[in-house]
Amino acid sequence: MNNEKKHFIYALLVFLLLLIFPFVSSKNIEVNYPSEVEENKEFNIEIKLIDFSEDTYDVKIEVLDENGERASKILQGSSWKSSFYYVNDAMINDKTKTFSLKVENYNGKGEIGIKIRDSAGKSIGFSGYNLTIKKANADSVNEKNNEEEQNEKNKNSNNENTIEDNITDKDNKKEVIVLSSSNLNSSKKLGIKNQTLTVIKLNAKDIKSGGNLENSSIKNNAFYGLIIFCVLITGLLLYKSYKNKRKNGIV
Repeated sequence: MNNEKKHFIYALLVFLLLLIFPFVSSKNIEVNYPSEVEENKEFNIEIKLIDFSEDTYDVKIEVLDENGERASKILQGSSWKSSFYYVNDAMINDKTKTFSLKVENYNGKGEIGIKIRDSAGKSIGFSGYNLTIKKANADSVNEKNNEEEQNEKNKNSNNENTIEDNITDKDNKKEVIVLSSSNLNSSKKLGIKNQTLTVIKLNAKDIKSGGNLENSSIKNNAFYGLIIFCVLITGLLLYKSYKNKRKNGIV
């Protein structure tokens, strides 16, 4: 009888391992990236999804400094965005994609953290991808300063040309003006009076943020498996106790 019980317990353990193992071993990623990058300079990270189910996934990639603070930006379209945000609908299961990042105003040791989120909002995190960020050389610093100056010039130029884009309704003698602080000052100087100003509000597209939601089905399945195991062991012990009592004539 003792051998039968041992065999039963071994078979139960094997069953539980087979139940839990697929959830632990599946869903992995393959990451290719340079081990050394330069501060304020663009570099690429290539990610491949492995054993992910058929779906479209959002991707979040960030470089953390030695204090765990976010130090990177990621290229989305033609703009650099904070790595706090996910790149929405970035990947399809079992496909490879390249992302462009840069580390700003930091040099030293860094760690890359990656999160993959499915269409249901469940995300899985991957970390431990270490790299070194070198201090920017003089050319990189000058290039960054020139880029900032050019962006500022473009911004000022857009503000100055706003008035020229006004739409005039000749029949009603009304003007539609996109308001800015510079426009209001300019309208006073030009002596514009008795005109109706229509404010056009431009709403930015909502950005789907990463948040701090970490719904990991892997941990849940392992936990449920452990509960099932405990229930079965408890039942086995109760059955053994009942058999002993019956054998001794107590029951």
